[in-house]
Formats: sequence, structure tokens, C-alpha cells
Amino acid sequence: RDYRMSLAWQVKLSPEYEGLTYGELMAELISSPVHPVLPLGIYRMLNSSLPGYGNTGFVWTNPPAETVMLATDMLYVLGDQMFGQMAYAQGLLPMSSDIWQSSRLKQTLSEEGPPSTS
Repeated sequence: RDYRMSLAWQVKLSPEYEGLTYGELMAELISSPVHPVLPLGIYRMLNSSLPGYGNTGFVWTNPPAETVMLATDMLYVLGDQMFGQMAYAQGLLPMSSDIWQSSRLKQTLSEEGPPSTS
């Protein structure tokens, strides 16, 4: 296996990146000494208060450098498998925190046994 192979990932925006511009974010991500990744674009949510829109949004490939990142934005990046493992561990992959919580619950239940009905 070549663990250096780049894969496309969709990740939640880390809280420390909220408010940065896309240009600032790109500089941070490509120069990371631990897990450098190449940003490709963002998924931006539409205003869900509009009737009939719900949780819809749009993919914005390579937005302008001055685009301000929002807490609800998700990123599309190219990164290696180690980046994916880090993103999963930090709950940045969509639903990864839900999966982690579910697996921890299963582990806890298997260690403690079924709940008592008494």
C-alpha cells in the first residue's frame, strides 16, 4: 500500500479556521508540517430559514482568496490516508463523530454486558 497516495476528502471546518479567508486557510493547510493537504473548494450551506430550502447548499470550487470561511462550511481537500485518519479521530469527517460515539457505546455495552431489567 502507498499511504502517500492522495485521496479526496470532505471535512468539516475546524473551529480555529472560522473567520479566516480562503486564501489564509489554503496557506495554512498546504504548509502544515504534520498533514499538508491541498484545498479544492468548499461546500457552503444556504440560509436554511428560507422556506423549502432546508439543508441545501452548493459546491464552490476554488473560491476567491478573500472569501471568508463560515462555521457551517465544509472543505474538499486532497490528502493522504494519514490525514483521513486524523480527520476521523478529530470528528471532522461527516458523521465520524456519530460513528465514533456509536462504536464507543457498543464497546461500553459489550464490556458491561446488557442493561439490567431489575
